[in-house]
Amino acid sequence: MARTFILVAEDDESARLRLVEALGSDYEVVGVGNGTDALAIIERQHNIAFAIFDNNLPELNGIDILQELARRRRCIPAVLMSGLMNQALEQQALACGAVFVVRKPLDLPTLRAMVDRHVSAMSAAADEVWRDHLTRVRVKSLPGC
Repeated sequence: MARTFILVAEDDESARLRLVEALGSDYEVVGVGNGTDALAIIERQHNIAFAIFDNNLPELNGIDILQELARRRRCIPAVLMSGLMNQALEQQALACGAVFVVRKPLDLPTLRAMVDRHVSAMSAAADEVWRDHLTRVRVKSLPGC
């Protein structure tokens, strides 16, 4: 079975490596250091289950990426993180589609738990949709239906 794909966009290399390491035991995690590379991964990968974006990325910041995802109609659950988090940035991130925001420095166990809960909920929802689809297919294939 394929592992769940998570994208991490963080320009601080040591922070990016910590995130990749914290999530990499259970997920396939790709880390990039700028917003342009993040969008390139998003363009190539259509199975991204979750993304974590720093807001202060070079080239394109986290809000820019969230806005581009919305423009492209790509529904990727994402976290926006920032050391400069304030109420206006938090509201903007949520309005642009972030599922939650995180203030740096990161509490990795808490972030990991949030990612796990969200990925698990998404997986359960997908399973339910698939079961519903299979039920409908089976009913339609019955003689006389």
